[in-house]
Amino acid sequence: MKKAIKIKLFPTDEQQELLFQSCGVARKAYNLCKELDLQYLKQFGKGINDRDFGPLMTQIRRGDDFPYMKLVSADVAKQAVKDYIAARSRSFKNFKNGYHVNWKTRKSKLSFYADYVKTKVKRKAVYISMIGDIKTSSQLPRNFKLGNPRVSYDGLSWWISITTEVPKPEQVELTDVSIGLDLGLTTLVTASDGQTFDNIMKSESVKELDKKIKQYQRALSRKERGSKKYQQTYERFLKCVQKKTNIRRNYAFHVANALVRTKPKRIVMESLSIKHMLKNKRLAKAIHDVAWYNLQTIIIQKANFFGIEVVKVDSRFPSSQLCCVCGNRQPMPLDKREYNCQHCGISINRDLNAAINLASI
Repeated sequence: MKKAIKIKLFPTDEQQELLFQSCGVARKAYNLCKELDLQYLKQFGKGINDRDFGPLMTQIRRGDDFPYMKLVSADVAKQAVKDYIAARSRSFKNFKNGYHVNWKTRKSKLSFYADYVKTKVKRKAVYISMIGDIKTSSQLPRNFKLGNPRVSYDGLSWWISITTEVPKPEQVELTDVSIGLDLGLTTLVTASDGQTFDNIMKSESVKELDKKIKQYQRALSRKERGSKKYQQTYERFLKCVQKKTNIRRNYAFHVANALVRTKPKRIVMESLSIKHMLKNKRLAKAIHDVAWYNLQTIIIQKANFFGIEVVKVDSRFPSSQLCCVCGNRQPMPLDKREYNCQHCGISINRDLNAAINLASI
C-alpha cells in the first residue's frame, strides 16, 4: 500500500537559489500554458489539445525568450504542463463552460516536481537533478520506488514529499462494534462509546499563539513591505501560524489513533457541509480553526490502514433531533446542550445522543 512521507530539507545558499529558480520556472510554465490556451480559445473557439502542450513547452524551453528555463531540470516545466492539463480537466468537471483555471502568482505555494527516476536517496540526503545532494532531517526510505516527488517551500523551510509503497500491516481482529462520531466546537469529537476529545484550539497555549499572531499582523501593517524589519516580523508571524497548524494536526492524529485503537468494525460520521456552515459569521473563525475536514480525512486514512469500514451519513440526517432510545424527533436549538426526550423522558448529552444515533445506522 502507498504511504505519503514529508521530510525537511537543509539546502546550502547556492542550492536554495536553484530551488527558488525551479519554483519560478514551474510557475512560469504553468502560466504560459494558460496564456497559450486562452489565445488559442479566442482565435479558434476551442482550447489546445492535451497532446500539443508538451511539444509547445519544449519549443519554448529551447528558444531564447526564457533563458532561465535552461538552468533547471526539464522535468520541472514538463510536470507544470501536466499540472495545468489536470487543472483544466477538473475545471470542465466543475463548471459548464470550463477554462476557470487560476493563474499562478507570487503568492501561490512555491513548489516543483522532481523526476522520480533521477531523484536518488542517499544517507540522510537526497539527490535532485541539476541541484545536487541536499541534506534531509531524517532518512528517506531506500530501495523503494519514489512516487511523485515534490519539493515545496512554506516561507521558512524547504520540504520534499513523496509517496512510497509500504507493506500492508497484519490484519487486526476487529470487534462487532460500530462507533458513531459527532463533531463539534466545544467538544471536538464525541464518540458513541463514551470517548470525548476536547477542542485543542481552545487551550491556553493556542490562545497565546492567537494573541501573538494578531500582534504580528498589526506590526506587519505598520512596516514597509519588503524591508528587513518587515521580513523579520513576517518570519516570526509564520512560525506562530505553523506552530498552531502543527498543534492541530498532531492532535488530529492523536484522536484518530485513540479511535482506531478500540478496533471497531466501522466508524460512522456525518458528511458536513462546511462551506455552508462558514456563512455563519459568529462561528466562522471557530469552524475554520477546528478544521473538521482535515480531521475526518486523517480518521479515514487511519481506519483504511487497519481495514475499518468508514460510513459517511448525509448532513441532512437529524442525528441531534432523534432520541437514541425511542426514536422520537423534536427540535434541538444550538444553545441546548442536553437532550430531554418528551416521549420517554430520557436526559442525555446532546452530542452523545447524536453519536449513538449515527452508530445505529
